[in-house]
Amino acid sequence: MSQLQREEYKFHPIGHICSIYSAKNGTPRQANICPMSKAKLQISKECFGNPEHSLEGLSQFSHIWLLFVFHANHHAHHGKAKVAPPRLKGRKTGVFASRSPYRPNALGLSLVKIDRIEGDRLSPSPVLSLYNCNTWVRISFSISGDTLYLSGGDMIDGTPILDLKPYLPSYDCPITEAEDNSSNTSKDSAGTPSWIKMADEVKLTVRFTPTAQSQLTQFSHDSTDAQYQLEFMESAEELQLALIKILSADPRSVYRSTKCSDRLYYFTVDKAHVTCWFDDDEHVVEVLKVNSTASAPHLSYKTFSDMEN
Repeated sequence: MSQLQREEYKFHPIGHICSIYSAKNGTPRQANICPMSKAKLQISKECFGNPEHSLEGLSQFSHIWLLFVFHANHHAHHGKAKVAPPRLKGRKTGVFASRSPYRPNALGLSLVKIDRIEGDRLSPSPVLSLYNCNTWVRISFSISGDTLYLSGGDMIDGTPILDLKPYLPSYDCPITEAEDNSSNTSKDSAGTPSWIKMADEVKLTVRFTPTAQSQLTQFSHDSTDAQYQLEFMESAEELQLALIKILSADPRSVYRSTKCSDRLYYFTVDKAHVTCWFDDDEHVVEVLKVNSTASAPHLSYKTFSDMEN
């Protein structure tokens, strides 16, 4: 083995995600399955003395790439070159032809939307002024942002972020087949296998029982009852839409969807603990109850089993 193959690299997180998802259950397998998924990331002062400086200019971009660690994946990589993504329904493909969290290095990459950048640190901003032919320096103070508010993510709370980079459509988005006016040549569109496209077309119908519908109305960002006060989302309507997006894409693992006889499924979103039931014959999922996480049993599903493609 060469020296290069034996070399190891050490990284330090630039911050940790605060997310509406507290555990693996119910967390989307991919970013932007649920566009209203909310999260925030504060840049660590251990990374920069003035972390707000690192975000200067970033507000001009709409999206960023986040490079993160599958920190709650307690199953170490066992050197398996093939994995079974949920979309393949038990069949296997090469690990590098999937987005399996079980990789030689447990790294994830997600594209998320920047909602806003805020902060609570006062930063001095010197401004030059002229007075009686003398130059005076007037110091003003402004709030510099060191915290990113994001949407469309697929990371659980506490996920370590190693790096972030702005999304550049001209480089990151493959050009669809069209004539290039500058060179009069044709560009190839991005290709994906048929099993990806077929899975994208299959969506479950989501229904809510009258009980669940009534319970949803208790949730609000402005609720005076702390247990129903949403931390990330604004309203019960936004929460309901998030549940529909998450469940219609079927967040269950292959085992839960094909081999497990128990059709009940539990997960949390923001301050809501959701109980639902899957009818795989009818391709329907019914939300039975939406309780507060304060009154629900603690969930400890913080592994990433089958969170692939």
